[in-house]
Amino acid sequence: MKISKEEAAQFLRDHERFLLVGHIHADGDDIGSILALHHALVHLGKSADMVIADGVPERFRFLAGTEEIQTSIPEGADYDALVFTDLSNIERGGDFAFPKVPSLCIDHHISNTEYTDYLWLRADYAATAELLAELFLDGDFPLDKEARDALYMGIGTDSGFFKFSNTSAHTLLMASRLVEGGAEPAFISNHLDVTTKVSMEVYRRVLDTLHYACGGKIGLAAMDETSMAMDGENSDYYVSIPRRVEGVEIGVLFKADGPEVTRLSLRSREYANVSELAAEFGGGGHVRAAGCTIRLPMAEAEKAFLAAAEKYL
Repeated sequence: MKISKEEAAQFLRDHERFLLVGHIHADGDDIGSILALHHALVHLGKSADMVIADGVPERFRFLAGTEEIQTSIPEGADYDALVFTDLSNIERGGDFAFPKVPSLCIDHHISNTEYTDYLWLRADYAATAELLAELFLDGDFPLDKEARDALYMGIGTDSGFFKFSNTSAHTLLMASRLVEGGAEPAFISNHLDVTTKVSMEVYRRVLDTLHYACGGKIGLAAMDETSMAMDGENSDYYVSIPRRVEGVEIGVLFKADGPEVTRLSLRSREYANVSELAAEFGGGGHVRAAGCTIRLPMAEAEKAFLAAAEKYL
């Protein structure tokens, strides 16, 4: 059942023992959202465990609280509420036996499958962290500096730090209010802008795979199993390589998930609906950013993708 911001806030106030669940291959929005939610609940005197099945990517571990995010549900824990942040479907939460308690999803994906008891969805917002910033700020929830930094990072990463088309006046307003209350943009950028030697090597490897289709309107690049082993947890960072080329409308990064399965990250520039394109392969996301999995080796996955993608141009 879809609910309002006020009803979502009441859900958080009405329960005491929370299990917070983020999604696999967590991005900055998911990490920032689950951390800020944890900070706010703890400051309300509630208990909350955080779970992300495959852990926190290295580049986000500078944020306070990431060390408390677990990769499995604690044994014997007793919860009275379950909250999913930034998950469009329950499969992205991992292969867990989730507790049978009232559940809430806070999300901004238009492809959300409404798998929880309650859903607060704003597909017009750039990030789940944007929803949470509004909920906390308007609802007078306790927000310390760490929570504000986490929310700022979530909004920033999902909006391309206010460069992507999903950036709205509301996005900027939430970021401004977080900074006004103590969030430090320089603290976030100083950590996220650091590039490791491994990342530079993977960037070179991915750049070497760059090629084009459909008269240059589709840019394609790939991370083979070696590249994924080197920096797979940050794989979405490299989808910017095909997307930023002049004339490219759809940028796609193919990521090897073993020899017979390929994951895809999709981005579009102006008009192509990559959420609908990803849905053809069982995926989803946003109009300008989406993902899916094709259970084929990479070369065959590329052929299948291009056959479907042409009609979106």
